[in-house]
Amino acid sequence: RVCVEAPPFAALVQNLLIRIPMLSAIHCGEVWQEDFKALVARAGEVETVTDETTWVSFRRYSSFKRKSETLEGVVGRVEYAGPVEEFLPLLHIGQLTHAGKRAVFGLGRYRLREARASGE
Repeated sequence: RVCVEAPPFAALVQNLLIRIPMLSAIHCGEVWQEDFKALVARAGEVETVTDETTWVSFRRYSSFKRKSETLEGVVGRVEYAGPVEEFLPLLHIGQLTHAGKRAVFGLGRYRLREARASGE
């Protein structure tokens, strides 16, 4: 049995800062000049306030490897609070590119939703 929590916001940002600049360099010839360490540090100020995630595991067959393999990760809903505004462009792009490993299989997919105000 695996006990897992939603990824911290900084981990999500860090994954996006690996994937998106790489795709930008390869496909657009654009090199990002941002201070990635500082961005991840600022992302560390964002807190997880709701974690409704669960761990899932499923198998797929790889024709290339000629064997089945296990794909795993978290699914569900997570809500972050704090200074997220500067990360919104990155998060919006990440909805298209996905975050983390195995994006080609649809892993790392997420959807942003605007948080509802209290009492609504």
